[in-house]
Amino acid sequence: MLQDRKKTLLILFSIILLGISIRIYKLGDKCFWLDEIFTILMSSGQSSEDISSYLFLKQDFSIKEIAYYRHFLSIDQSSSLKNIVNLLSVDAHPPLYLILIHFWRHFFGDSEFAVRLFSALFGFASIPFVYLIGKRIFNRDIALLASAIFTVAPFQIYYSQEARAYSMLTFLLLVSTWAVTLLTEEETPSTRGKYLLLVFLAASVAGLYSHYFYAIALVFQNTFFLIKKFDKKKELSNWLIIQAVLFLGFLPWVFTIIGQYSFMKTSWGTGGQFYDGLLPLWIWVKKLLLCNAGLVVCLSIRNNIFIIIPVTLLILSGALQLGKYKKSRLIILLWGIIPLLCMVVLDLVLKTHFSAIYKFPFNRFMFFTAPPIYFVTALGIYSLYKKNNKIGLGLGVIFLTFLLLSSLFLVNIRGLTKSRIYYTVSGYLDKKMGENDLLVMYPHWDIFSFSYYLKKDVYVLPVFHDSIADLDPEIVGGRDAIWFLITNFKGADIDSVLNKNFSLVEKKRFQGVMLLKCISVI
Repeated sequence: MLQDRKKTLLILFSIILLGISIRIYKLGDKCFWLDEIFTILMSSGQSSEDISSYLFLKQDFSIKEIAYYRHFLSIDQSSSLKNIVNLLSVDAHPPLYLILIHFWRHFFGDSEFAVRLFSALFGFASIPFVYLIGKRIFNRDIALLASAIFTVAPFQIYYSQEARAYSMLTFLLLVSTWAVTLLTEEETPSTRGKYLLLVFLAASVAGLYSHYFYAIALVFQNTFFLIKKFDKKKELSNWLIIQAVLFLGFLPWVFTIIGQYSFMKTSWGTGGQFYDGLLPLWIWVKKLLLCNAGLVVCLSIRNNIFIIIPVTLLILSGALQLGKYKKSRLIILLWGIIPLLCMVVLDLVLKTHFSAIYKFPFNRFMFFTAPPIYFVTALGIYSLYKKNNKIGLGLGVIFLTFLLLSSLFLVNIRGLTKSRIYYTVSGYLDKKMGENDLLVMYPHWDIFSFSYYLKKDVYVLPVFHDSIADLDPEIVGGRDAIWFLITNFKGADIDSVLNKNFSLVEKKRFQGVMLLKCISVI
């Protein structure tokens, strides 16, 4: 028994070391993308009125040096956290993650590596909790296999290397679910039960104050606990008290949520204009089973039926084996189904596509559905191993190797292509722009991304209008050259601008970015 324990700990330790290595590998090689720049911006503690007026409110902009926008990204040492909280009144997120990042940046700096390291830490800290949950509801072997899948899954690597809250949310979800699995055991000592309730409470409060969708995880956890402990009056009473404390702990922020919803509805509109009914089942299969299971990296793989079918069959084979595991069957089904149903209801009510986002290789809003898929996949491989050791072992090695290679491909491709576009374009402008040139930027929100990477203190004019053809040439008069930096081709009426007011001198196309050097003809 002692030898088995040492062997298990050695394997788990090796898996964790692998998880650390992959998550740190090329962590700082790629540029901050737009959402990450928003993390930097919103966590800086600068004046909330200044940021909201230039970012969210629809007003005309004036010509300023890019240093004016760059200072919004730097930590304000004299600021209070009140600025961060106030700024969130015109955003759609709770404050905890941004507050933690604020202090993290204060100590570790603003480089890509330093800021993303916060997410990476939660990424590999989650691995032991996958094992602890798997060991509790299945057995040691399935727990180790599920931990290995979690460790190398591209879905987890992707968000462990992004300066957003999803890696931390996954960690909090696993901690709270681990506590729930222990609390629902037949014999839970009262002393340990109290500590577990406090662990659940702390993780849940932190989760709610980090992302609103964490409430969906609470739906599944409460359903599971009530089913398991419905006839245990004392334990049920303690659980309900904890839920009441959780509600009261989050209640002060509810008033901010009301203000956020009102602002988003009036300023950003609703999702109805993009909504055309619930998405096809095929999209859900690819996004939820395959993408979140960590298989898909690029479109060519995502649509390859020779990969999709075998992996889907592997997951389904594990699901069919759940009937043999009475202890785990209920929690896996609730964990996998309830969040999906909640997201579908949100889609129907809010007319959105939260349950299966098209734009991303992974559905970030469904982070809580990934762990049960890993457990089911591990169960499928383990069941095959029990029937035929060689085939099961071979399949497990092939599957984990494929996930690992997919993750390495993902990390490298993000560092080589569009994710470095801010470096490339900013470097080009630093060399080419003169002191009396003007940089016109459309759309306006990219001003913060480029202000982070541009070294030269150039003059810039962000453009908010739906069409840059509305730009008054008198505003930009007296400049040696006007550079149009356009990252949204659909909204920019480029031909109209050039024909009416400006003469094209140079046109350069980067991946996802068009750069036009012009002179005014008026």
